[in-house]
Amino acid sequence: MKPYLPNHEQPGMSIARTLQLNDPAHSAHSTPRGVGHEERARIVRRLRWLARLLDDAVQIPGTKYSVGIDPIIGLVPGVGDAVSLAISAYIIYEGKRLGASQTTVAAMVGNVALDALVGLVPVLGDIADVAFKANQRNLRLLGITPARPGEQA
Repeated sequence: MKPYLPNHEQPGMSIARTLQLNDPAHSAHSTPRGVGHEERARIVRRLRWLARLLDDAVQIPGTKYSVGIDPIIGLVPGVGDAVSLAISAYIIYEGKRLGASQTTVAAMVGNVALDALVGLVPVLGDIADVAFKANQRNLRLLGITPARPGEQA
């Protein structure tokens, strides 16, 4: 087993180890049913890619800020926010499969709910999507380091 590195030094995961250390409800001896090591790695890569796509896909030239497709698809009334919500719900579902506790899942749901509620306000909601980045917050709750723009997920 690789030595544990703090989250900010990890290239994307040691999800089993970070869940054990960050989540007191997660015992060192429990393993989520049905998710093997290789499947876990595929899920983490997929979640990093989705969160980057939604929240952080492109760096705005000349700034330290980046934007994803979430605020862009949110401009389409009704449909855009529903698509973003569905993808965010998928991230929560996969987090639960990875072994996140009920407390962690509840915090993730809260992030997505806040993002969705603010997203209902035209234009202001899209601006808030640029700043809040709920999907990346949810990855951090899972102990997964979000991918940066230009970085391989």
